[in-house]
Amino acid sequence: MQKHKLHIISFDVPYPANYGGVIDVFYKILSLKNEGIGVILHCFQYGREKSQELEKICDRVYYYDRYLNWQHFFSITPFIVKSRRNKRLFQNLMKDDLPIIFEGIHTTAFISELNSRKTFIRAHNIEWEYYKNLFKTETNIFWKVFFRLESIKLRLYEKKTYKDQHVFAISEKDQELLDFYGAKTILLSPFHQNKSIQIPPKTEDYVLYHGNFNVKDNEDAALFFLKLFQKIPIELKIAGFNPSKKIKSLVKKVDNISLIDSPRDELMLQLIKNARLNLFYSAHSSGIKLKLIHALFNAQRCLVSHEYLVNSDLSSLCIAVDEQNWKKVIEDEFNRNFDQKSIKQRKQKLKYYSCSFNVEKLLGFVFE
Repeated sequence: MQKHKLHIISFDVPYPANYGGVIDVFYKILSLKNEGIGVILHCFQYGREKSQELEKICDRVYYYDRYLNWQHFFSITPFIVKSRRNKRLFQNLMKDDLPIIFEGIHTTAFISELNSRKTFIRAHNIEWEYYKNLFKTETNIFWKVFFRLESIKLRLYEKKTYKDQHVFAISEKDQELLDFYGAKTILLSPFHQNKSIQIPPKTEDYVLYHGNFNVKDNEDAALFFLKLFQKIPIELKIAGFNPSKKIKSLVKKVDNISLIDSPRDELMLQLIKNARLNLFYSAHSSGIKLKLIHALFNAQRCLVSHEYLVNSDLSSLCIAVDEQNWKKVIEDEFNRNFDQKSIKQRKQKLKYYSCSFNVEKLLGFVFE
C-alpha cells in the first residue's frame, strides 16, 4: 500500500542509468518505490527510447518532446530551460496538488506558475559554472559562443529561480552558492547503485582511468593521463563509452597503455575493483562525481585532483594530488600495500552516501 505520491520531472529519460545525472534520478525513483512512495514520472525524450523498466516502477510515466527551435537562442531564458517548456507537462501537473521534484534547473520552466504547490529542485550542478567551463575548453566557434551566452543566461536565471525555493544540493560546494542565492538548501548526496562496501583484498598490477568520453572533461582527463603515462613504466587501462579517434590513436603509440572501448557494466565493475589505483582528474570543479562514489564503494585506492573533492568528508577517503605531483604519487602509491583498516573508515563515512539514508532524508523534507 502506498504511503504517499509525488511528481518527478526528469531532464532526460532516466533509463538506462548509464551517466551521472540519470543515475541519480533512476535510483532515487527506485528507492522511493522501495519505501512505498508512488512516483508520477515526467521525462523529456530526445535520443533515448521509452522505457518499460520505468513504467514498471512508476505509477505513471509521461514523455515529452523538447522544442529544439533555433529561435530559442534569442530568448533571455536559457536554452536548456526554454526547450523544455512543454504545455502538456503543465497540464499534467495541474491534475492534482501532489509535491513536485524538478530534476535540474533544466526542468523548471513552469515553477513560477506553481506557487501554490510544494516544489523542490534537485540541483545536479551549478549550471552556469558548468557552461562557463564548457566555453573555456570548446574550440568550435559556434559552440563556444553558445556556451558563453548560455552561461550568462543561466547565471541570471538560477539566481532568480533558486531564491526562496527548497533545493536539494548535491555537494557542499554547491550548497554554499545556493545559500548565497537565498535558497532553502538541503544537502542530499546522489543516489546510486551501490548497496554496500565491496572492496577486494587483492588487486592486479594496473591503474585505471574510466569515464563516458562523450563528456569533454572526461576526454581531456584521458588525454592528460595518456601523456603522463608515457613517462611512467606502469600499466594504464583506459575504459569508457565512445572513446574518440584521438584517444584510440594515442593509445596505439604507448606500449604500457590499453583501451577498453565501451565495456558492459559487469566488466567495468571488475576493472574498477581489480585496479591497484583508480585515477580521477578534472580541471574543473562542479557537482559531485558519481563515478568517484562508485569507486569508493568498490575499489582500494582513489587518486583524485583537488577539483573532485567538493565534499569535505570524502577527502579522508581519497588521496588528493596536486597538478605537478601526479607522477610521483602514482609511483609511490602503486608500490604501497593497501591498509585494510581503512575499509572501516569508509563504511562509517559512506553510510551518509547510501540510498537508504538519502531516501529517509528526502522524505523527511518532502512529506514533513
